Amino acid sequence: MVTNVEDTNALRALIDLLNDEDADVQQTASVQLAESGKAAVPLLIDALSDSRWRVRYLAAWALG
Repeated sequence: MVTNVEDTNALRALIDLLNDEDADVQQTASVQLAESGKAAVPLLIDALSDSRWRVRYLAAWALG
């Protein structure tokens, strides 16, 4: 797994994967976001107001 992702497009793609139908994909995306460092924080905070509950939940988890 890649850590410390700083590419905003890659981080946004991971945010979208939080709502994937596959629970393993959701979990992998949330772990990757949690390990991505400071670059992911603004996107995760924005995801807390997403209309999809699963995205909000996993974003909160990734923020710690």
